[in-house]
Amino acid sequence: MTQQTKQGDAYVQPARQTIDEYVRTGRQIQVPSGLPEEMYETRAGVFVSIKIKDRTSQEGSAPLRLRGCIGTIQAVQPSIAQELIHNAVSAASRDPRAAAKPGWRGYRTRAACDRKAEGGHW
Repeated sequence: MTQQTKQGDAYVQPARQTIDEYVRTGRQIQVPSGLPEEMYETRAGVFVSIKIKDRTSQEGSAPLRLRGCIGTIQAVQPSIAQELIHNAVSAASRDPRAAAKPGWRGYRTRAACDRKAEGGHW
């Protein structure tokens, strides 16, 4: 089972913060406080997808384009929060579509996260 989250949810906010910080400074954020306890205590695979829309396009006229997607099917990091942050940096820097750079500032960035439920399927 996959837990899909919407923009603004607890899983998306740290991914978005991570991507914004990485694009702006080239640095990874620390695990923020105030996340759901499971994000500190549970391990799971996490996928982070980055979609962009050119700011010069009229609202609603251009579809979002996948700009980066990286994930793990099994936990590699000690917690979901750390897995999410690590994969957000990777989605912004290691996916060939991403090539995070200052030019991204002209785009609307959306982060989406999928988490593999413990013992479940995607």
